[in-house]
Amino acid sequence: MTYNPGRAATVFLFSVQPLGVHVTLYTEDNNFYDYYKRQLAYVILPDGSCLNKLLIREGYAKPEAEYYCKMLLEYERINFATQQARQGLYALAPLF
Repeated sequence: MTYNPGRAATVFLFSVQPLGVHVTLYTEDNNFYDYYKRQLAYVILPDGSCLNKLLIREGYAKPEAEYYCKMLLEYERINFATQQARQGLYALAPLF
């Protein structure tokens, strides 16, 4: 069986945030949608933690400088540490 990184990220996401549990979304003033018309937001979990930060720290997401956000520098710092530690998808490839 081959490893499916998208599936691994989805399994991780649902382990952290099961379907049906309410979250809070915060958006930036100037970047509401990406190129594909997907809504961009900070996802705050019921315990107050930020899902965006958690996904980056665990290696299942990475920040995109193309879409500015207030947290970009912190997200890039976390992503660099995650990449160095070969967490999540970085265990499979140095870049994704």
